[in-house]
Amino acid sequence: MTNDAANHWLPLTVAQEWMRRLLAENEQARSTVEMSYRITGPLDVAALVSSIGDVVRRHDALRLTFDDGDRPGQRVRDLAPDSRYVTCTEVKGTERGRFDRHAEMVATRDATTPWDPRHEMPFRFRLLRLDPEYHALLATFSQVAIDGGVRGIVGSDLWAAYRLRTSSGNVPPLDVPSSFVEALRGHAAEAATEMDARVGAFWRTQLSRVSAGFAFFSGSTPDIPVPGARTSVVQIDGDRLDVLRALIRRHRTSEFVWLQAALATALFPHVAQDHVAIWVPVDLRGATERRVLGAFTVTLPLVVERTPNFADVVNQTARQWHETLRHRRVNDHVLKYAGSDVLRTSTGMDRLVRSAYIGHPGQTRRTSINGLTIESGAYPPRIQRATRGLHMRASSWPDKVRINLSCDGEHMSVDAADDVKSTLSRLLAS
Repeated sequence: MTNDAANHWLPLTVAQEWMRRLLAENEQARSTVEMSYRITGPLDVAALVSSIGDVVRRHDALRLTFDDGDRPGQRVRDLAPDSRYVTCTEVKGTERGRFDRHAEMVATRDATTPWDPRHEMPFRFRLLRLDPEYHALLATFSQVAIDGGVRGIVGSDLWAAYRLRTSSGNVPPLDVPSSFVEALRGHAAEAATEMDARVGAFWRTQLSRVSAGFAFFSGSTPDIPVPGARTSVVQIDGDRLDVLRALIRRHRTSEFVWLQAALATALFPHVAQDHVAIWVPVDLRGATERRVLGAFTVTLPLVVERTPNFADVVNQTARQWHETLRHRRVNDHVLKYAGSDVLRTSTGMDRLVRSAYIGHPGQTRRTSINGLTIESGAYPPRIQRATRGLHMRASSWPDKVRINLSCDGEHMSVDAADDVKSTLSRLLAS
């Protein structure tokens, strides 16, 4: 990509446009993706700072700036020195437990501090140092520019660059760029074809099954603090997890499908309609764009009909997920075919049941790299992750599945929320 191309203003993706609107409608809304690492061992700070620079050079989406005028757009900033991309702070006169609490507080502050998209980079990297062998690396990303795929992409690129920079030899780290701009232009170049009409017709039919109106091409939904919101946790591990995964394999389905089916079944006693619509993030990247950073995630519904047989719910959910993936490539032409009437604001539970699934199949919480022990997810921000209605966040590791359920009292009573949690726990542990 030439410098001239980088300096041109570009349109927003569908996901960015809807995220921008949702954030503009609610000043309390937050939308960030967070990463954190506890680093034990002799860290080469200069190499880590340079490795962060390698990642920023590789991914132009990390250098986006936005114009929020009459015609919102974005462009790629020029490169800056590596030291501009990370803030290094020494925390003196404390012990490790207190240092960890301080790091968590800093992560929380970054996750709740709004961005100025015109003047700030869409990320914050912070390296906190207790002593030469104990550090915390905190990273926060604005979801107007970057979706949840950042965790896997930036995490692997960062530590690959560090490994190269601290190994013998002089191998240029991450010298192959991954261009959001090229991917964006490729999506924009897709003409209005029969495929667009087919995808638009599918979503018009799909959304007509849901009783309320829709603002359905929203990106990863921002977190909106709601008075009276409650969060509870369901965790499956040990023998219970072995039984669950054996059951999933026996039904020839996926953990993602099983979790959505369990959520729908838990909700059926608490909704009046004969279906449950669960809105899930869907990645619009093509096969050649899997390592491209950017905002390509939209929220689309799985509509599951009421039935007393859990196996039937699982089969329905699997079919719904297959059809959603077949018709996931939404764009401006699809919006036209789907019809503007599907873009109304919804106040019913049909639009308020959301779910997100984050799989970590190849990751462990502790990794060794060139003499370091790196623990991922060590400093999660302490922020309320509630959205209106019910939101299920499921994180899956090789040794556990952890589910956070958030709901607000306006749409679900305490007794109903407790019953949903109990039913969900039973379906995931029987």
